[in-house]
Amino acid sequence: MLAVISMAFLAAGGSAYSAEELRLRYDLKETTIRIVLEASSNRFIKKADISSSYTLIKVEFPEDFSFTAPARVEGFEFNKKDNDIFLNVKDLEDIKVMRLGDPPRLVIDVTLRKKEPPAPASPVPAHKPALPEVIQQKKPGRILIDPGHGGSDLGLYSPTFNEKNLTLRIAKVLRRKLSRSGIKAYLTRSNDREVSLRRRIRIQRKKKPDIFISLHVTSSNHVIIHTGSPGPQSVETGYLARHSQDPYIDESRKISSAIGSSLGKNLNIVVTYREYPLPLLTYCACKAILIELPTPDLFSYTRKSVNEIVNAIWEGIIDYEKE
Repeated sequence: MLAVISMAFLAAGGSAYSAEELRLRYDLKETTIRIVLEASSNRFIKKADISSSYTLIKVEFPEDFSFTAPARVEGFEFNKKDNDIFLNVKDLEDIKVMRLGDPPRLVIDVTLRKKEPPAPASPVPAHKPALPEVIQQKKPGRILIDPGHGGSDLGLYSPTFNEKNLTLRIAKVLRRKLSRSGIKAYLTRSNDREVSLRRRIRIQRKKKPDIFISLHVTSSNHVIIHTGSPGPQSVETGYLARHSQDPYIDESRKISSAIGSSLGKNLNIVVTYREYPLPLLTYCACKAILIELPTPDLFSYTRKSVNEIVNAIWEGIIDYEKE
């Protein structure tokens, strides 16, 4: 009789385990966002794996699940892909993670970067060293292309793509395009190997490029272009490596705008501009930008679309030279 009941239960679609349910809620304040992912079992929360990079937080769960969330949120974007939740926080500075029970939930406290008002102008001391002059010639003698991640550093990944391979693929096509147009172009890595942030900065120093372009992928469906932000001015500014970008920041903004306009027009895509004190950019003694291209979950990276991206970046550089 028990066997008959069990077979009838399975035939009716029953299972020993019900599908996991996950619900997102959040609380936004001036300098923090509390993001709560509430599940129906402690096991699901305990086995979740959390990682973050730049503006992205990735939460990987042990199995697929049903997901409910507010129709609209402020301060961040979210996207579900298979067993993962991707959270893209515009002003991400740091995160703190807590696993709580009753009910089972994963709490992610996000610290946002403070938007400080511009410092009032102050007289320049007579003994302050002058900042290095920026050469006004806009035609780039050489461009250094930085494919993000590499080796054991996968970047964003899914069963169908990983960021490290995609950025290298685009970087190689861009280098060929620039070289054929008479511009000297170099790569920080030409194969699948891990290159540390310190090593990338050293390569910048050695190659002394006119323009530095770092390529990455975001979890959103649009393009984000980052430039560095100038540090506070002081008597020692001229001697500190972290202020290397300061004399070039205005030109970096201009080339960011030119390339962004070209990408938006040619790909019919939204382009967002951001300024952060990213070491990769602030330590650059040249015009420098970091481009985050749309996620392959929402944008198809075919040979044609890769060429369209490369042509748009190239056209943006040419437009910048004509200004």
